[in-house]
Amino acid sequence: MTEQDWTVLLGRIRSGKCTPFLGAGVNYGILPLGGEIAGDWAKEEHFPLRGSDDLASVAQFIAVKYNDNVEPKGRILRRLQQAARPDFSQLDPRLDCLQALAELPLPVYMTSNYRPGPPACQEEPTARNLPLERGLEEKYSLRL
Repeated sequence: MTEQDWTVLLGRIRSGKCTPFLGAGVNYGILPLGGEIAGDWAKEEHFPLRGSDDLASVAQFIAVKYNDNVEPKGRILRRLQQAARPDFSQLDPRLDCLQALAELPLPVYMTSNYRPGPPACQEEPTARNLPLERGLEEKYSLRL
């Protein structure tokens, strides 16, 4: 991005006129990615095709194999329920992205992920959090 692009984007963030689109990668290291789940399922179910890292294809295969469209959804739910939950009260570098997003003055977040959004969005910022301006300036050498 150019300096002009950053100026426009940061102005829109500051005024609350920006909608972040978050993919599954925002939870990398916290929740399993779709490709990881697909790979595990493909091995368990002897997926016969290429693309064993494509969650949609492997899920469709499982739904057809078991003649049950809900089976893949149930598996996802069970997998996520078994995942360790992060402790948002502790410093954890895996949560930096979510924390930064939660601190932005934005009313809406769009997600393609299988959870409703950063839980930190519902929490009050703590004293350990850098203000948005200082954090972005330090991380990206930008001036808001």
